[in-house]
Amino acid sequence: MHFSPRNRHLLIEILEEQEEAGASTPILLPEDYSPPAKEYVLARVVDWSPDCNGQFWEDDIIVVKQNMIEKIEVSAGVYSFVLENYVVGVASEEYESYEDDESPGEMDIN
Repeated sequence: MHFSPRNRHLLIEILEEQEEAGASTPILLPEDYSPPAKEYVLARVVDWSPDCNGQFWEDDIIVVKQNMIEKIEVSAGVYSFVLENYVVGVASEEYESYEDDESPGEMDIN
């Protein structure tokens, strides 16, 4: 089943960060203790609503505030959604510099 987002939502896949190997706590903690969740997480864009104002592409890696992610469970599985205005940015390993081009304030109009 494909779940298609509507109402300015993005269907996302949360990217799990791998924990450090061999990381253990030398201090005894209560069984119900869990470390505080990170405020922001990386997610991969799977699909987006046709009425989104932002420019999103499939497989974009985005940064979103974790507590704004909505998880919806239906018979086919669990889907994660986020409203487009909670996307903080798009992560990229490429870095574009204005040094190669003209600076944004010095465009040639001729």
